[in-house]
Amino acid sequence: MNGRPEIGTLMRDTARGKFGEFRAHERGEVFLRPVGGGREWSVSPSFVRQATYAETKRLRERPGEVQ
Repeated sequence: MNGRPEIGTLMRDTARGKFGEFRAHERGEVFLRPVGGGREWSVSPSFVRQATYAETKRLRERPGEVQ
């Protein structure tokens, strides 16, 4: 992960193959929340990237598709 995204930025957790909204970067971990709400999870910054434009568009159009 390069830099610190804004809260709410759609991110891809490549370790789990899941999308989540960026919440925080603390103690060497990135915290993501499931799209649409739910329990946050943490992941190493080396396994997080910002979602592409196409991924973001697809997930905003179809919120139930989180993979």
